[in-house]
Amino acid sequence: MKTIKIYKVTNTEAYMMSEIGSGYSLYPYGKQTRYYKGYDDGGVDYIIPDGYTVEEGNDERLHFYDDKGNFCELVSRFGKPAIVTDDGFLLLKRA
Repeated sequence: MKTIKIYKVTNTEAYMMSEIGSGYSLYPYGKQTRYYKGYDDGGVDYIIPDGYTVEEGNDERLHFYDDKGNFCELVSRFGKPAIVTDDGFLLLKRA
């Protein structure tokens, strides 16, 4: 069973109003700037589902991929982290 730390990231201030809110990321919040302020929850370990991997993409950042090598977006679904699959959403389970 492989696990990955996922962070719940909250933007409290942003350049555009549509960027304010919470979501999930494979990275902690980062630096606050003049236009962006927020925080993360410190991260929680989640189980990587069978048939999926977490690998570095062309942008040199970590992403979820399915068994065919297709990118799977990490999103918030019902207030929990999920990945978008060909069949819909796959809610991730805590380790």
